[in-house]
Amino acid sequence: MRRAAAAALLLAAACGPGRDESRPHKAFVPLVIQSRLPGRIPWQTYVEISNPGASPALVRLTRWPPDARANEVEEFAVPPGPPRKVPLRIPPFPTVSSFLFESREPFAVRAVVRDRKGDVPEPLEVPVVEPERLARPGDTLRVGPLFSDSACRSHFAYTFPATERDAVPFRVRVAVVGADGTPLGTFEEAIHGVPQVVEDPWLHFGLRDRRPIYVEVTLLGGTRGRKPVWGLWVYGIVTDKVTSVSSFAGTTVRRGG
Repeated sequence: MRRAAAAALLLAAACGPGRDESRPHKAFVPLVIQSRLPGRIPWQTYVEISNPGASPALVRLTRWPPDARANEVEEFAVPPGPPRKVPLRIPPFPTVSSFLFESREPFAVRAVVRDRKGDVPEPLEVPVVEPERLARPGDTLRVGPLFSDSACRSHFAYTFPATERDAVPFRVRVAVVGADGTPLGTFEEAIHGVPQVVEDPWLHFGLRDRRPIYVEVTLLGGTRGRKPVWGLWVYGIVTDKVTSVSSFAGTTVRRGG
């Protein structure tokens, strides 16, 4: 209910931000999360930004979704020197968010997911993606391998920046392939107004057994016929069931031509 209400509120905006070519330096953080669910590990993304130059850099951050409309877009100066922490200002899990940074000056971003209580010793380093790498219509994102066995569990997620909220719902074709290359099924899905997590891909796709898989997501386009500004990204995470230590599965992009 909370996720649906947040999505409805945020999608009420008339139009989304477009591509800003005047800010050539960009970074997309695909996973920003803060979990407060009872009985679950309190995961939280910690985001830092730094400026390698000699003068302050003016950076624009766009959160999607934010915890409030007023927090969607924020501009701030980043002085040279040590990294500074970026406030999250996002809804709690099960909503997951993304950050898009843009600036006329160079900057560097680092994001890690940590257990706020410190029970899980190893943080999860979040890959920071250049927006140009996101999938456009006709492109395919391949994620994996994903595992579900006595040792590991896996999930994957569809994510995108706020620039895409006028293009969604996205239509995607998903091919699930065994690690040995065996086709296990092809499905079509709609990706709606906020990033979406598929917590159990085997259950989600009705697979008969829990063999290792790759998920190949082809972006077909938007259901409303509007072109994306940057596009879609997909990431997968594999978690050790005993230690809860996690790692990102690989994501590769195949351009559609």
